[in-house]
Amino acid sequence: MGEKAKVKMETKTETIDSKKLNYEDLEKYAVQASQQIQYFQKEFDRLNNANFHQRMAYLFKVVELPTMFSDNFVIKCSEEIEEVLTIPKESDTEPAEIKEEK
Repeated sequence: MGEKAKVKMETKTETIDSKKLNYEDLEKYAVQASQQIQYFQKEFDRLNNANFHQRMAYLFKVVELPTMFSDNFVIKCSEEIEEVLTIPKESDTEPAEIKEEK
């Protein structure tokens, strides 16, 4: 966070602390916090997805150019690709509660 944002947040905190908050104010801050959480969750998911795609691209590049890497590393990369691309069987994806009932 930049210096400007820190100062702004400190000022907000001081303003909030200097007066007693009523229920409506608390509700407003709770809604704002909830919206920020949703925004950051979406941003996290987006970045996580981008990271996954970049990692897969590098794994495929290692498999495409096996002479530039050790045999063990190439094998590990190809195993990770297989693991990601393998569709789990239905019995593996059932929740534990359903398995226990059977």
